[in-house]
Amino acid sequence: MKAIIISLLCIIALLPLRADDDPLVPNALKSILPKIHAGMTTHEVLSVLSTAYPTVKSETRESGDDWREIAYHLDQHFVLSTFFNDRGDGKQVVLPGQWLDLRYVTAKHRVVWSSSPNAGERLKYWLTTKSDTGAVFGQGKLDGVDYRKLLRAAVAMDAKSLSGIFRYTANGRLMGAGADDNCDILHQLLIWWGDRQFANVLSGESLKVRSAVVNAIGDAWSFPGWKPFQFPLTYALGTHRN
Repeated sequence: MKAIIISLLCIIALLPLRADDDPLVPNALKSILPKIHAGMTTHEVLSVLSTAYPTVKSETRESGDDWREIAYHLDQHFVLSTFFNDRGDGKQVVLPGQWLDLRYVTAKHRVVWSSSPNAGERLKYWLTTKSDTGAVFGQGKLDGVDYRKLLRAAVAMDAKSLSGIFRYTANGRLMGAGADDNCDILHQLLIWWGDRQFANVLSGESLKVRSAVVNAIGDAWSFPGWKPFQFPLTYALGTHRN
């Protein structure tokens, strides 16, 4: 038991480091990303980025009735983008819980890093919550699945356990709050593993399982929804609902 507790604490201690630990992310950008948060205007984000990238320029890529995706061209190599919506006074602000996608231009805009502001905290919550009723852990017990054990091992980068969560997503009797919990957990695990490694594990599953997983992740995605350039390898592995 002591060894299990120590292992869990080690995993939790590593959580905040994972999103920023990608060697492809420039050090200058790592230091300013935490300063970008929900509610900031497009110009405020531009001001923060200009402290490290004085020639940064912004470009609107997609837009809807009350939202737009803005890409910030940091230099000749990197583009950082996120979604904004209209707060009612003509100004656009970063959506709550919104993603920041960093794309490497010379690799055909491949997403090399993506982060949700609360990703680490969310996984920490799921690893430490004691609630086993009315949620995914309780529903897992009813189905004979130790979901907490699978999650703990999946966070520790165990591919078989991650596959176990994939298969339970497709074949379990998840509903209501339990289904919502599972969607959020899959979303955070995608961040934690990264697109390439997550997709590598998911690609070994049947189309039924792959589609169930990508749709569950899509259900957890913030407005205006999961775009093909965000975690493109994973996105392409399943059939998406309209």
